[in-house]
Amino acid sequence: MPTRPHSSRDYCRRAHDSFTPAHPGKPEPESSGSDLLHLYTPSLNLFPFVTPIEIKVTNWIHALPTNRSQKSGDVLNALLALSRGIDWLNERVGRFALWLILASAIISALNAVVRKAFDYSSNAFLEIQWYLFAAVFLLAAGYTFLHNEHVRIDVLSSKLSPRGRNWVDIIGIVFFLFPFVYETVRLSLPTVLNAMASGEMSSNAGGLIRWPVYILLPIGFSLLGLQGVSELIKRVAFLRGLIDNPLVKKNEKTAEEELAEFVLAQKQKEAK
Repeated sequence: MPTRPHSSRDYCRRAHDSFTPAHPGKPEPESSGSDLLHLYTPSLNLFPFVTPIEIKVTNWIHALPTNRSQKSGDVLNALLALSRGIDWLNERVGRFALWLILASAIISALNAVVRKAFDYSSNAFLEIQWYLFAAVFLLAAGYTFLHNEHVRIDVLSSKLSPRGRNWVDIIGIVFFLFPFVYETVRLSLPTVLNAMASGEMSSNAGGLIRWPVYILLPIGFSLLGLQGVSELIKRVAFLRGLIDNPLVKKNEKTAEEELAEFVLAQKQKEAK
């Protein structure tokens, strides 16, 4: 059984010894928040009669979170992983939609040839073209947002700093995009379900069934809303300094830049 000190001088001497570094000549390493607790907690040999309480309090304090910024960074890193998954999905859907443009062009050409050569036409050929056009327009909305190719009015925002432009995007996504997507999906779903249940057909002779084109509306806007979530995560991560500016296009040229380069190349060929 350890004995208690008999005077205040003994207390002070033992407290001084417990706080004295093991190597006075060497600087002590930087301690974490939990390690600093030992600088202000008496040694277990100093006050034996409070040892059980001290151990409980020490363990409880050690269990507390010591770095909130690190935890918030971990959350943002997890959200960035979700953002990359959404980007991957819309990238694949967008590339699939590109082939629908080719399919629409082929059907249109075949329809024209058959009509001229054999004097035959069908409303199904005409309707499938705008079905495909609707699919391209709606399914590729998230893909277009991913590549930052939606039409922007940058008269004011172009004069802002990168942080200011990202704040404008955050406000637009939260207060305009998300409510619009929600209302569009909510209002279109009953129409889709009714068309599927009734087997609604086109009013034109030889026309197509309607629900496949109706269902493109909630699917397309859902993909757009998902991409909005991804872009919102990127904007917040940029403001926290975790990623580069998502508004800056990397190694991508606009259609105008590609056209300008093509015209310049043609002029150079003619000059030679």
